[in-house]
Amino acid sequence: MKMNFKGSGRLRKGICQNALPYPCKPCVVPLINGDRAIIDPQKDTCISKKVYYYGTYEEGTSDLIENMLSDGGIYVDVGAYMGFTSIRAMSQINENGKVYLIEPNPWALKRLKKMYRLMDTIRRQL
Repeated sequence: MKMNFKGSGRLRKGICQNALPYPCKPCVVPLINGDRAIIDPQKDTCISKKVYYYGTYEEGTSDLIENMLSDGGIYVDVGAYMGFTSIRAMSQINENGKVYLIEPNPWALKRLKKMYRLMDTIRRQL
């Protein structure tokens, strides 16, 4: 359920932060599309916090991906960082499509590889 009234963002943020304390070590969190992601609150405080509390990052981009990509599509993520939008794209295009990630930051690239190994393991268990 989306709350779309003036001040709803602040209300949502306050409820989340008071009801759910922020973790102090890396953990796996659910995303709104049903996938999982790894966050690292010690290394990344901004994006990880949004993903932890809301299950998404850049909601407008996620909506665009959902509306424009279909089964068998191709998605290129330049500056993939932690791969949150790529996870959404992978869900949309399924096994018939391709997702290409470009990430120059060594720390983020290591995190990306770890996250995609986790996703592969989860999908094999379903």
